[in-house]
Amino acid sequence: MRPKASSPRVGYNGPMRRIWVAFLLLAGLLFLSAHQGELKRFWQVLQQGEGRYLALAFLFEGIWYLHVALTFSLLYRALGLQERLSRLLLMALSMNFVNMVAPTGGFSGMTVFISEAREQGQSTARAMVATTLYILFEHLGFLAVLGLGLWVLIRRNRLTWVEISASAVMVAIVVGLASVVYLGSHSGRALGRFLAWAARNLNRVAHALHMDDLASEQSAQRFGHDLSRGLAFLRYNPRFLGLLALMGVLSKAWLMMVLLFVFLAFHIPLSPGTWVVTFMAAYLFLVVSPAPGGVGFAESAITLMLVSFGIPWEDATVVALTYRGITFWLPLLGGLLATRLLSMTRAHENARGQDEEA
Repeated sequence: MRPKASSPRVGYNGPMRRIWVAFLLLAGLLFLSAHQGELKRFWQVLQQGEGRYLALAFLFEGIWYLHVALTFSLLYRALGLQERLSRLLLMALSMNFVNMVAPTGGFSGMTVFISEAREQGQSTARAMVATTLYILFEHLGFLAVLGLGLWVLIRRNRLTWVEISASAVMVAIVVGLASVVYLGSHSGRALGRFLAWAARNLNRVAHALHMDDLASEQSAQRFGHDLSRGLAFLRYNPRFLGLLALMGVLSKAWLMMVLLFVFLAFHIPLSPGTWVVTFMAAYLFLVVSPAPGGVGFAESAITLMLVSFGIPWEDATVVALTYRGITFWLPLLGGLLATRLLSMTRAHENARGQDEEA
């Protein structure tokens, strides 16, 4: 039986939660307003494509979001958490939105799942584990595409320091995440010490720049212990890790299908190698770009990569604008709506739960 919604908690359901949601919605609206030119160009370009292929591109984008919700459903069941698939889908949209307006390598979206777990009286540590594992295996799934894409670039003599540097950052992110997960699954004390050491050195850098502390060593240690409690189950479920790895690879397959149908919609010739490398560039510079959501960087990477492979500049620009419009701008709008809807429906459930208790 699904647990009843818990009573409002200070710092989450009270004024702080409303302020946080309002801040996210305002940030999203400002972000969209600042980039309305990109949205207009996307709409203009979209009207030039063949409808049936564009419809398939939108379909596979929807499949990708459903895949994300299913992945979280698997993680939640394995961790003993309960949530409806429909709500996980809303949470996935909201997570993507939060990651876009408050980019921190995918970790800002973690707050959506942690907050929802706290609201239901479930373990926030386990919700944190679910999002950490999701991010890790999403990136691991991309490493397969990254390796194949780099091989294509080497064979075509197109590999530059830009791709090498970005790939090195991506690998470092995955290694760091994997190390945290490994430490956490074996020793909460070791993970706590490691995170405290990281916080201490981060603060030293901040002090050298005449800044205040950026992290608390005590909070880092508590975070390590909380994360470790949720990760302990991994030691006894190696098959589950294999399933997560498969889900990570499939996640990239759906997005690659979106890109394929974008090419078909505008009748732009495409070889398998160009397909792989274009997706590699789009996803790589989405993750490692300093700009929110990779705006400007991902579009430029797609365009320049296609031009280097002999695709006319105009066609390359059309692909970049359409693919990013389907996978970034429209989900941003959907995520804004999902964030608001999550807040409204949870408040309604809380009020109903209080009425039932009374």
